[in-house]
Amino acid sequence: TYEVTKLAIGGTKVTYTIGDRQPVKGIDPNNIVLTDIALDVDSARFCTKTGEMGLGLNKFVAKERSGLEIVETHTRVAMNSKSLNVSDLLLKTRHSKIAADVVMDLNAFDEKAPGKLHVDANAMVGWGDIDKAMPMEGVWNKMAAPLTLTMKADGNMKRMEVGNIEAAMMGAFNVKG
Repeated sequence: TYEVTKLAIGGTKVTYTIGDRQPVKGIDPNNIVLTDIALDVDSARFCTKTGEMGLGLNKFVAKERSGLEIVETHTRVAMNSKSLNVSDLLLKTRHSKIAADVVMDLNAFDEKAPGKLHVDANAMVGWGDIDKAMPMEGVWNKMAAPLTLTMKADGNMKRMEVGNIEAAMMGAFNVKG
């Protein structure tokens, strides 16, 4: 068993590059550069016998080359050979906020004997972040109101029940289902 009871990292930079092409505007999956990384983990555990893993993430912040900036992240993650549990996930950027809880059997998408999946998510996505991730000159800056999404889903590969779903942008649309 491997265990970390406290891990703090600050002022770090990570570069991930595939090939030798110049980065494109926005988020380029072949050229990820994160700077000003700060990380605070209060617990991390991996059991080699059972494969069980756990993570208590108190803080993750970073700036991406595109200008997208993660200003707050925290969650609890537990995983074993059969299931994944992500609880109290909160991810905030300068313009967006995503909160979610996910409980998933690892065989939830198995065609023959699927396990269960539960997702409870709320998101408010600001156009400032979309413009940084996928720049389109003069398009996103005209969108003032953020896009909001709410969803609960329960099921598996064979049957999924989606409830409390809502997508809205003030002054443009509001869809509920």
